[in-house]
Amino acid sequence: MGASELLTRAGENEIAKRIEGGLQDMIKAIAVCPSVVKMLADVDRIVTGELSIDEPVPMVSATT
Repeated sequence: MGASELLTRAGENEIAKRIEGGLQDMIKAIAVCPSVVKMLADVDRIVTGELSIDEPVPMVSATT
């Protein structure tokens, strides 16, 4: 069919390591942003019903 070669086991492992590294970088970037960490905590509270979905987002005036 295609002209590209199939991945070897080593090639698959390399791609998996790169994906995992990217995920770790993403987690580290999220962890240093306090507003994102708070928002993620709010999601858990919304799911459990402890917080209404409209509470975490402040209403912004249309004139601002």
